[in-house]
Amino acid sequence: MAKKVTRKSTKSSTKKKANGKSSTKWWLIGIGVIVILVGAIKVYAYLKESKRQNLISQIPLGFASVGVDVSHHQGDIDWKTLFKEHHYDTIIDFVYCKATEGETFVDNKFKRNRDELSELKVLSGAYHFFLPEKDPIKQAKHFLKTYELGNYDIKPMVDVELQGANDRQFIRGISVYLKYIEHELGTRPLIYTSKSLYTTLLKNAFPSDQFWIAAYSSKPEEIDDEQVVCWQFSKSFVFDPIEEKFDISVSKEVFR
Repeated sequence: MAKKVTRKSTKSSTKKKANGKSSTKWWLIGIGVIVILVGAIKVYAYLKESKRQNLISQIPLGFASVGVDVSHHQGDIDWKTLFKEHHYDTIIDFVYCKATEGETFVDNKFKRNRDELSELKVLSGAYHFFLPEKDPIKQAKHFLKTYELGNYDIKPMVDVELQGANDRQFIRGISVYLKYIEHELGTRPLIYTSKSLYTTLLKNAFPSDQFWIAAYSSKPEEIDDEQVVCWQFSKSFVFDPIEEKFDISVSKEVFR
């Protein structure tokens, strides 16, 4: 009987050792999985921060704020992903949204963009694309009919890219538009235009107005002009992981 008891005790001890080894095995696997996950999270965070730093390095230094302008061309922008998940609110200080063009066109993404930006408490403004061959008063009224003052609103902007056939009539049309908007809103819109159109015509025609100029090859000398407050330096800026390309600008003014 003593021998039988001994054999039984040995089997029980062996089973306990096997169970102990199995528990240790699974415990080590669990630790390994945790280590891998922590490592993956750190790598992801490092890559994410590296991309952010790369973006920041592309932005010209010496300016007070950074902004983008958008329209239906960017489609349905995921603003929450940009500002909440990827924290681009630390880079983007303001956004301008296209509202209207000419006498009848309304950008179909304007309301969506403005509503979502307002919800996220991001400063935004509205702009009108000016058509020189169309009636400036009708264009101004069309813009005002579409535009609504928001809680985080900044001054409106008029996009002047197309030059009229007659310079005198062209200048007069812009002037009429600006005066009408200023009378109705109590604020004078910024004038967005190309570097060349600013230097050859608009600078002298509107000596008291503020300008936002576009120049992509290099920093323009005109940025030192007192009238120039914003410089659009790229029209193909990408905020990873959003695939849409953005127009991005820097400003002397603080849009915060």
